[in-house]
Amino acid sequence: MANDFTLLLVEPNANQQSSITEVLRNDFNIEQIITAESSKQALHYLTDDTSVDCILVNSELGESSGFTLISDIKSIERYTGTAVLIMSEQKDRTHLLQAAACGASDFIIKPFTPRSLSLKLKKLISGQEFRVNKRVSTFGAFQTEINFGEQRVYQAKLVDISISGCSLVSELFHNGGCVYDIADIKFNLSNEPFTLSAELIRVERDPESEDSQEKEIMTAFQFRELSETQQKSVQHFITELNNY
Repeated sequence: MANDFTLLLVEPNANQQSSITEVLRNDFNIEQIITAESSKQALHYLTDDTSVDCILVNSELGESSGFTLISDIKSIERYTGTAVLIMSEQKDRTHLLQAAACGASDFIIKPFTPRSLSLKLKKLISGQEFRVNKRVSTFGAFQTEINFGEQRVYQAKLVDISISGCSLVSELFHNGGCVYDIADIKFNLSNEPFTLSAELIRVERDPESEDSQEKEIMTAFQFRELSETQQKSVQHFITELNNY
């Protein structure tokens, strides 16, 4: 873990703060952990000069909702691409959809074991470490393909990619493509194309295409469990993009 990696934990329960902090220090060697007990305190840290690389948020914060806090965080320009893990005791589909809609990167059900938290964070944190530093220009050379199966295939342009997921500008989904649908994402962007299984976690209209005859949408996918070979493919690909 990089020495300058900083994580923000938003958790009103002192005991939970302590146990989660212990996992972070033991499993990830994260020394720079900022803790907040409320949305107000968290936003205070995020709007000053503090630089945060990853955020953990309890969905219940007493005076407000963790979902509202995540939406507020994503409205801050420098944190639009920051990984956010939301922790909740609710596991119904409506709650999951709400988590995706507000911009959460992943979701973990409470109570959770230290191992399950560690696995979730490993994916998020590794994604932040290998994340492309700036959004990739969406021009013709960067073509991808979204395949939902049953001949539901859509062409897309890559916007952003990390070890945990990617963002794409896609042609409008006319048949299929709902949040939490599984798709195969084919990357035809190098001499060694590869395909990854991913879960659709967010869909929104691309405002830049509103006046265009060809309507497009912004989509966010989270990669499913990657093999060691697939992780190396993504890391190599990200390195290529950073050197482009």
